Amino acid sequence: MPKRFALAGALLVLACRTGVAQVPAPVSPPAPAAAPVSAAPLYVVTYYELLPASQPVPEGARPPLIFADYVAKAASEPGAVSFRVLDDAERHSRYVVLEVWANRDAFDQHRKAQSTLALRQQIGGWLVGPSDQRIHGRMQ
Repeated sequence: MPKRFALAGALLVLACRTGVAQVPAPVSPPAPAAAPVSAAPLYVVTYYELLPASQPVPEGARPPLIFADYVAKAASEPGAVSFRVLDDAERHSRYVVLEVWANRDAFDQHRKAQSTLALRQQIGGWLVGPSDQRIHGRMQ
């Protein structure tokens, strides 16, 4: 055996005994930082399919007044940017509510707000089926 291999073997044995050549334990990657609160606006589109005008209607205000009241109240909530209610020109029983919120937190607070609870209660008797809500971020 050549001298250099013998010397390398001796150094390896010595290093193993002293702990110098031990393989370090794998280092865990750092934990991901908490996701920052998004400052990006949130766009919310909600579709409502209501009883047609030919059907007997529930007691109380008519849908246009219910939506107008909702918009007036919700627009004053913190983080509210924009609201618009559209009435389908061909199917007057379909409404679309377009909302823009400053960020996700503002929208989450709005979901628990009195204006939202009142809308759900007032429009409930008019609904043909569940509303269809779509939430979008980063729109251009």
